[in-house]
Amino acid sequence: MPAAVWIPVALAAIAVFSIAIRFDLNAYLKERKRLQHVRLQTMCPHAVLDRHEDGTVFVRSLVQSPPLTFEAKCNRCHGDYAFDAHRRSR
Repeated sequence: MPAAVWIPVALAAIAVFSIAIRFDLNAYLKERKRLQHVRLQTMCPHAVLDRHEDGTVFVRSLVQSPPLTFEAKCNRCHGDYAFDAHRRSR
């Protein structure tokens, strides 16, 4: 085979090989999962509609905070929220 055929084939093989080495499938999947989680957290209303035994409807918050902390977490999306103590006291 002539050298004119081997040179483009070799360059194409080197390019494909270098792209394959740089592409980390695990890192790609981890980043995609993180972005999906962030999108789901932004879509979460952090509340649900509930009914009392007498039939009245009320909104129940899903955000709970451990005692004596300013951090809260949604039970549905597990989003973390930190509250500023100065803003709460105003």
